[in-house]
Amino acid sequence: MGRLKYINNEVSEVCQNERLQGDKVELVLQSGERLTSDLLIDASGRAHLAAKAIGLNASPYYSHCYGERFENHTTNTEMCCFLGPSKRFGSGGGWYYSIGNDKASFGYAKVTRSPDYPKKELKDNYYRALKEFSPYSKILSDSTPVRAEMGSIPIVPIKNFAQHRVMIVGDAAGQATIWSCMGSETALVNGNLSGKIAIKAYKKQDFSKNVLQEYQREWNKINKKNYQKAAMIAGAMWFQDERVWDEQILIMSKFSPQQMLERMRYNAHTGNIIWFFVALARNKIGAIKKAIF
Repeated sequence: MGRLKYINNEVSEVCQNERLQGDKVELVLQSGERLTSDLLIDASGRAHLAAKAIGLNASPYYSHCYGERFENHTTNTEMCCFLGPSKRFGSGGGWYYSIGNDKASFGYAKVTRSPDYPKKELKDNYYRALKEFSPYSKILSDSTPVRAEMGSIPIVPIKNFAQHRVMIVGDAAGQATIWSCMGSETALVNGNLSGKIAIKAYKKQDFSKNVLQEYQREWNKINKKNYQKAAMIAGAMWFQDERVWDEQILIMSKFSPQQMLERMRYNAHTGNIIWFFVALARNKIGAIKKAIF
């Protein structure tokens, strides 16, 4: 087995498409150093480095998050909440959860069609939520903010995760759940899966697309149908006002804890996407009546 080498540097370029078809994958670092490898597992997040080099389209939507970590937090120490989207606070929804040891996290997100991070708008929305959104404004009023938490999550998977000598994982592949923008768990699960396939490829000394596609096939078995269904309405889902989200909350309030977990992880228990369009139609009808009368 060859020597392992750890390099702490930033990748500025992945070799272009025609070179990805060769005997090695080549990376160019910001330091100017060039690295070659038999196999690349790209976890570059919203940079989409390998996808762009191969010529795959990046994710069409991005959830941009901004929040804070709190200390001296002594109330609701076991509560964890996914907060519904809001035009006042953020179309991507938000979060509140305790971390233990008198710590908590709170924040909001905005979904856009651009990968550019709208920091000022996000901060304004977040501080509005921290001031106005009950009960969280009260729960956190005596806590001490210690650091900001921010980032961007690509939404909707890229076309293919596995190519010749390349596997793409996590946000770099757009694997966050379209329906709840949950990225950490999916990145860990798919990182583990791609690692297992990488071990098989090294044992066979075969890094062809045919071998690495097992990663894609396994992902498809579990996720493809759910992600396709959610992708159909992603363009409408993340840009509605609060009346549509209120309709969803009424439906999900009847879920058991297990059903709610399955809803967040697998987009289960939706019955059909018809319920979303019914809520959307009601919202539009209400807007028309308001405009007329």
